[in-house]
Order: sequence, then C-alpha cells, then structure tokens
Amino acid sequence: MELKTAEMELLMIGDSNWDYYWDEAMGSSFSIAKEKERKAGCKDSIFGGQIHVCKAMLRDIQRNPKLWDGVSKKGLQFLLAHIADRRRYVR
Repeated sequence: MELKTAEMELLMIGDSNWDYYWDEAMGSSFSIAKEKERKAGCKDSIFGGQIHVCKAMLRDIQRNPKLWDGVSKKGLQFLLAHIADRRRYVR
C-alpha cells in the first residue's frame, strides 16, 4: 500500500530509508519510504501518535545532529510541544 504524502505534512527528512509525515485527519504519523528505497522493496508504514514520532525524531537527531536541517516547521512545533509537555510532569 502506497500512502499519499500530498495529504500529509512532512515532519522530518530522515537519514535512513524513510521520512516522517503527519496525517492530521488520522491523528497518526507515518514513515514513508524514499523513492530509491521503495524501488528496493521498502514499504510505507503507520508509525504511531505524536508522542511516539517525537521520541523517534529526537532519537534520530541525537544520533545525527545534522538531521535538524531536515526538520520541518510542523516537525519543530511537534517537538516543542512534546518537550513542553514532558517538562510539565518532570517538575
């Protein structure tokens, strides 16, 4: 099944086989295979909710800080909201 990225918002360009997208209507994030990887057999997949995708994005960015360059405005909004929410419970 190939997902339609035109209906989704890019969150972050990854450094592996997939990029992260958000579908507001479904309230879910997706990992969408890059075209080169799709030809090699990689598939798109549902990735989870906002908390799950934020954790994955932060993990990837910690591993490779250059990925900050691939974070979209929507991705940055997600990360900031996630960090603010986590701080509320840490105090």
